[in-house]
Amino acid sequence: MPMEPLCRIFISDVHMGSTESARDGYGWLTAGQRQSLESFLTHLANGKHKPAVKEVVLLGDILDVWECPVYVQPPTFEAILTADINKGIVGSLRQLCASKDLTVTYVGGNHDMGISKAIIDKHFPGMLLCESKYENAVFRAGRLRAEHAHAHGMFCAWDPKGFGSGLPLGYFLSRLTCSYFKKTGKEMSVGAELKHILDILGPGAFAENLFRVVVRESGLNLFDRVIMEDGSKIELNDVKNRYADLGERWAKERGEMAAMSGIFVELNMLDGIADRLCHQGDTNVVLFGHSHKPEMDKDVFLCNPRVYANCGSWCNADAQNDRYPNTFIETLKENDKLWVKLFTWEGGVATQMLAESLDL
Repeated sequence: MPMEPLCRIFISDVHMGSTESARDGYGWLTAGQRQSLESFLTHLANGKHKPAVKEVVLLGDILDVWECPVYVQPPTFEAILTADINKGIVGSLRQLCASKDLTVTYVGGNHDMGISKAIIDKHFPGMLLCESKYENAVFRAGRLRAEHAHAHGMFCAWDPKGFGSGLPLGYFLSRLTCSYFKKTGKEMSVGAELKHILDILGPGAFAENLFRVVVRESGLNLFDRVIMEDGSKIELNDVKNRYADLGERWAKERGEMAAMSGIFVELNMLDGIADRLCHQGDTNVVLFGHSHKPEMDKDVFLCNPRVYANCGSWCNADAQNDRYPNTFIETLKENDKLWVKLFTWEGGVATQMLAESLDL
């Protein structure tokens, strides 16, 4: 007897921010994209997606408490979820959670690091939170593995030596680059300099020198201070010193190759991480977010067949998204196959971009 199809939807990188981030232009989610996501979530909640969806997985960076200039006190999750500009998305998510026919699961990323069950329960009754002690939550369904992927990046992974409850260096880099954007209206571009640093100094000294470059490009100095969520202030020089040995710690604890991979992840090179996870033997489908780069790759050469796919994003964080706006992944378990499909959502219509399948 044929099995009933099991359909899951994966969404990542919405970067829902505060009223101030939208008003002052440094937030990543535009008004049009809010409306588009709201229409998609309502489409799912009303059971209009075919085949019928059994689970929706929010794969990290749905909320954003990182994108905020250093001289502005960052928003709380509560402030973002109660902001008027986000009422449409929050309302449609609540409608989705209220559905008796599907489950909604939240998997945290780095820009929503610290999201708690208390916040989820308060604002989204019925939503499940995939929790993890070290902020590297992983969703599993058989041999499918889905996570945001920040935990594999040197600058965005939870850091036991970090400020607060393990804030990584990437938090402060985000605050600095946001300050630069607020000041200039442009994205910071330091790629050539960073490649030079990596080529000359290697991963051990990379973090400290990267931080120095970003501080300089931001028009700030190491004596300037960052306003934290609780109103306290941290001097940039203290940040530099706290994370100066980050590359060395990664190389010592994880190995030189892992340290290099940790830098490549921050350059949006995630397929190698997917390969490594599949080689561990309990996974043959890996789904990520984080890079904002919608992509799919099936590998059968000198390995057991595996599929890697990235959800892309729903915000204007980089030029890549201008080509592929509002993307999501559908997985469909049907009879003897698991399909992984990448879609765009535009004008109220889902359009398939790519698809791969594996035999079960």
